Amino acid sequence: MARNFAAIFGFLAAMGILLERRPPPPQVPEKKTFRYSATLSSRASTSTSFSPPSQHALGPRWLPPSSLNPAKRATELWFLQYGVFWIVCFGIIIGGGLYEWFDRVHYMGVCVGLALPLLLQPLLAPELTSDEGTPFGERYSTKANAWIAIFSFIGNYWYTHYFYSVLRAQYTMRSWDINGVPIPMFFATHFYFTFYHTLSNCALRRLESTYVPGVARTLFTAALVAAMSYTTAFMETLTIAGFPCYKFENWHEACTIGSAFYGIYFLVSFPMFRRIDELGTPADLLAPVAKMTTRNGNGNGNGSGNGHSSYSEHSRTTEWVAPAHLRASSSADKAAAAAASAAREAQICLSLWQSVMEALASGMIVLCLLDFVRVWLGEDMHLRLDRPCKSDAGLTCAPFTETC
Repeated sequence: MARNFAAIFGFLAAMGILLERRPPPPQVPEKKTFRYSATLSSRASTSTSFSPPSQHALGPRWLPPSSLNPAKRATELWFLQYGVFWIVCFGIIIGGGLYEWFDRVHYMGVCVGLALPLLLQPLLAPELTSDEGTPFGERYSTKANAWIAIFSFIGNYWYTHYFYSVLRAQYTMRSWDINGVPIPMFFATHFYFTFYHTLSNCALRRLESTYVPGVARTLFTAALVAAMSYTTAFMETLTIAGFPCYKFENWHEACTIGSAFYGIYFLVSFPMFRRIDELGTPADLLAPVAKMTTRNGNGNGNGSGNGHSSYSEHSRTTEWVAPAHLRASSSADKAAAAAASAAREAQICLSLWQSVMEALASGMIVLCLLDFVRVWLGEDMHLRLDRPCKSDAGLTCAPFTETC
């Protein structure tokens, strides 16, 4: 395993040499709110307020900038902070051997209880993720939870049977089941996956906001997603080794081949999940602005074409030249609104319905990939409604002696 990881991260390091760092983002007025005035014709003019993105927001970053995407930033921080909580809880349960006296009710209570704060937060505590002023269906926290809930359900309901058939895996604890899979696992996967996908968002965002787009960055991104996918799968397999109620026929095979097999989930889900309400890179954020310069003085900056605009605050004047689609607009109101949200034009805003559809599509892609691997390995697929320990008490996780 050490050789595998040395090869993976050695390859990433070698590819990293080819990456070109972005130049420093253009200087823009920080922490200022300006009055934007636009005149597109001699007969129509309008104005609105606009806060330009800060220098910090445009530079390399792990989290979304608070000035441009506060809801996604707050949600990711919530997922990360809550991740520490449930990891500590699981560490106590497994490290302390508390699972040894867990029955069906205990497993259900623990997994459902740990998943509910995430699932109910968009409805009951939207202020936790800066979503209190947003309709429920438009909240990032709602869309993120819906995406993860759908993908994790598909993973448990369908993908688990690939582990049963290909890796001879077994859940042997006492539990109520759906389609041969313990129901608590559906809920546990939700809080596992919110944590995993938030970490992947951070890594991919840092990469894209630090390096110039191009073939090298595209290849490095693909390699990074593959490395994160395998590492995530391996670490989960390794940490669950202390839980004897999840068994594999061959643990070494489970950690090596099984991690690659499990990693297929994340090859698809990591880049797809990040798309939800994600801001573009620093260069993308400034794409709608043809030219932005800052100078000291009292004059107004004039643009080219049919439109012009200016920002002024005391002795600072920032010249802004409207993009073509803005200059060509026949509606001054639309022009001003577009200017006020210029920094957000690179944001990928998915509706709740689109998020649901993308989660379902991602699930189908993963299902096909898993089946391609199964066919390539020459393994038959066996779907059982009941786990073996349901009919053979000897397979139930100790210390219980009755069927699971």
